[in-house]
Amino acid sequence: MQAITKLLRDKKRGISTVIVVMLSLVLIVTIVGNVILWSYQMNQVDWEKMQEKIEIISMQSVNETWTQNPSGFDLVGLTTLASGNLSNLWESDGSNMTFQSYFSGTDNSDFVDVNTSDVDLFPNVGLHSNFSALQEKPDSIYDTLTEFREISSFGDMKYRKNFTINHNYVDGDQSDFPVLIDLYDRDLHDDVQNDGDDIVFLDAFGNNLNHEIEFFDKSYNSTHAHLIAWVKVDLSGDVDVIVSMLYGNSTIGNQQDPPEVWDDNYLGVWHMNSDASDSSLPYYDGVAVGSPSDVVGVIGGAQNFNSGNPDRYDTGTIFHGIGSGDFMMEAWVNRDIDTGQSYQGIISNGNYDPAMYVEVGGSIRWGGYWSGNLMSDSETVNDVWYYYVMKRESSVIYFYKDGVVQDSTYANSRNMANAIFRFGSSSSSFANHMDGIIDEVRFSDVTRTAGWINTNYQNVVNNSAFISSGSEEIDAGDSDYDLDLELQWNNLDHNETYEELCIFCEEMDGENLALDVWSGSNWENLISDLNPGWNNVSISPYLDSSTLTIRFKDSIEFGDLNSDSWNIDAVLLHLWTIEHTSAIEFLDHSNNEEWSQLKWNSDISWTIGSVDVTIQLYNFSSNKYSTSGAGYLTYISNNIPNVKENKTQTITLDSTDYRNETGYWKLKITGITTSDSSFLSSIDWIQIKETSFGALITFQNGGSLTSHVVSLWINNSTSHQRFEIDLFIASGETTSKLFGNIILPAGSYTTKASTERGNLAILSA
Repeated sequence: MQAITKLLRDKKRGISTVIVVMLSLVLIVTIVGNVILWSYQMNQVDWEKMQEKIEIISMQSVNETWTQNPSGFDLVGLTTLASGNLSNLWESDGSNMTFQSYFSGTDNSDFVDVNTSDVDLFPNVGLHSNFSALQEKPDSIYDTLTEFREISSFGDMKYRKNFTINHNYVDGDQSDFPVLIDLYDRDLHDDVQNDGDDIVFLDAFGNNLNHEIEFFDKSYNSTHAHLIAWVKVDLSGDVDVIVSMLYGNSTIGNQQDPPEVWDDNYLGVWHMNSDASDSSLPYYDGVAVGSPSDVVGVIGGAQNFNSGNPDRYDTGTIFHGIGSGDFMMEAWVNRDIDTGQSYQGIISNGNYDPAMYVEVGGSIRWGGYWSGNLMSDSETVNDVWYYYVMKRESSVIYFYKDGVVQDSTYANSRNMANAIFRFGSSSSSFANHMDGIIDEVRFSDVTRTAGWINTNYQNVVNNSAFISSGSEEIDAGDSDYDLDLELQWNNLDHNETYEELCIFCEEMDGENLALDVWSGSNWENLISDLNPGWNNVSISPYLDSSTLTIRFKDSIEFGDLNSDSWNIDAVLLHLWTIEHTSAIEFLDHSNNEEWSQLKWNSDISWTIGSVDVTIQLYNFSSNKYSTSGAGYLTYISNNIPNVKENKTQTITLDSTDYRNETGYWKLKITGITTSDSSFLSSIDWIQIKETSFGALITFQNGGSLTSHVVSLWINNSTSHQRFEIDLFIASGETTSKLFGNIILPAGSYTTKASTERGNLAILSA
């Protein structure tokens, strides 16, 4: 056994020795290889440096100028020569070459494209007899627009009453908003079914609006009925909204649909009118504990809670699944007395998970509790109605009182469990009950906006101003004759100066036919009553894209029992621009010298004032006329006609870009006005001046490799100048280059040129 162990130890030691030797050899090979590579590279650099032979052959100062006047011209567009010749352009002496402008504007007629648009998401109402007739000039072949009467799905209603919702009480646009109508009305006392089953609400387009009647007493007193209803309406913060109430059908069934008034995010809506019945699905009705009693509330009836009993309502478990998500609780509250308890509950999810209180932790402030006090910024005063809201939005608790958000907020992402919902208390404990009245309780699994909350408050406290009732219309419940037909243009040219909508009408019935335009969010009236003949109106404020939509709309909204028709012969857009243009290209040849700068001059006048003038040099490097910077100048001419103006421009950067390989150059002068009148452009002088200045240096490469000269020194006894240059010289090549940034000193000086490889060329002068 010992022999075997010793043998294994000897073998391990041998393997270790081999590994060390091999690693040492690898290291030695690597080092030697790098040394050889470095030595080769250094030798290569030295070899290349020795092969380079660069010399400065000569240096001389340069200052030369060349000038040209045009030797030819080309007329652009329909510009014509009025008088003069090219010799008139050689000096600024009042002898002019003149050119006549031409009309360069546009004048287009674009007939309507389609009658199938639906930008407002309401169906077109009415009939076309011959839509294609609108797409031709007036020819007595017309499209007859006829009102259409849609038979109501509600049967014959004898009466209509219109309500106006005042947008000044609406805080921003609100969709599917449950509007409260609290109405004491003489007409409903006599003209409706006893239970109000025949009451129907419509929007301005005749569409049914879901509604719930919370309370209806036809015989409220000897003359009036009392209606409390909730109607689901889209509200606008900018314009009033019209809602129509139809009624007066003794045989029709109940037209209510309460769950459809309240969107799917309502977990419960308890009006508290005579109990705690839920108006939203799936109907979490409250069950009385103690003896809550019916009293007058802020909206019809409400429930009074006596803390001495104690009184409350409990629902069954609400399976809301909110967890740590958003929610909103809201209620109208009027406390009778302060019970002296630290937590006097209003509403609660389970046992204060969370809850709203009229007093929190013995303070005088209302608020909530959720694993800790959540106090708002104000106290509760007895015998005053308050609209309280507690909501969580993005893990922050907010409180609202009477539509206004309170300053106090609380970060809270605590999990809300499914639980029963309580009214009048936050738990079954005697100490957690309040004494007072609760009305209109709602619970949502979303937060609603500050605008929504404020609009809801205004709807209740200012109900008569928020929504006002019109007079009863007799026999207006029959279906009306209506016309609402959209027309649309597609792929429009919408960049013209003048844009006019033109409608040619033939015979028109007695009812006014209006013309509206779609602004992108609503209809705006252009003409309230179209008349026979041409009806023209500017459309520019609305024509900001390639699509334009208009509509024909009848003027009688309700109670229209007669079918009217109107004959329309043509519908078109007249699009035009008034413009006159004069444009001339001038040309000549210069030379192929090295230019340091290029300067052009012109003397021009115009026979009308305020011409939009553009002068451009052709850039042969980019193969187009300059549109900015060098080679481009634009200005508005003097507002007084026939005033000669001198314009000039000096180009120092890439000045040779403005000639081709033969020295050819082009200069274009363009004048444009939006005047109805033609004009003359009078050109007295055009001159192109090229200048070369600086140092002309000649280099010679006598080596076998291409040299790259990178820097230059010019030194004398008083001055030492260094210049960065970038010049490649092929083997055997002699080349001269003008350096406009180098001014040679007077007297003796020495010039040194350095290549990229470090070789120097020296010339003394």
